Amino acid sequence: MARPILGNPLGILFLALPATVIMGAIPDWTASVGPPTPNGGLFYVSRSVLVYGAAFAAGWAMHRQLDLSPRWTRWWPWTLAMALAFTLASLVFSAAYPLGAQVPVRLLSVAQAATYSIASWAWTFALIGLVLRYFSAPSPARRYLADASYWIYLVHPPLLLLIGSAIRDLDWPAWIKLFLTVGIATSIMLASYQLLVRYSLIGAVLNGRRRKSGRVAVSSA
Repeated sequence: MARPILGNPLGILFLALPATVIMGAIPDWTASVGPPTPNGGLFYVSRSVLVYGAAFAAGWAMHRQLDLSPRWTRWWPWTLAMALAFTLASLVFSAAYPLGAQVPVRLLSVAQAATYSIASWAWTFALIGLVLRYFSAPSPARRYLADASYWIYLVHPPLLLLIGSAIRDLDWPAWIKLFLTVGIATSIMLASYQLLVRYSLIGAVLNGRRRKSGRVAVSSA
């Protein structure tokens, strides 16, 4: 089932279906809101589980079909064009949202959900193909960042909220606050990964066991 979908660039349309249906069913949903977050009760949690669970399942299937990676590499110009086109379409529908008196709001929500979801998957395949094409040579630095990325993903929300709250009232330009927040958070997360996670049981669960040495070990997983 997964192979025909992942082996054809039009499979992006199928992969986008779950998020399109779920987000398109949310009243007054707009692309600026993004995928549903797990707050507001069990119903909202279930929507988040379905959206992110479908993406997780697709990623798991991709990992089991790595022999298709040469196709993903060849597709990257086309999937990049697709990503740009549907991103633009999503922005157009989002800009049209205030015109709900002339255009049915429900129709705009569904159109935004569809273009947003397709653009997201097109960007996924475009970036995977681009990296496979130009950055496939072994790199200890990229390997390390790849190992740390799951930990960073898990711990970034509370850290960003904490730093953002601390500097919120400072009378600084927004771009300075942005770079300061990202810089401090990234430094803390990488340091915590190196000191507390990489060689621990948590690190073994996330990326496989690592030995303390001068080289970055590559997990067979």
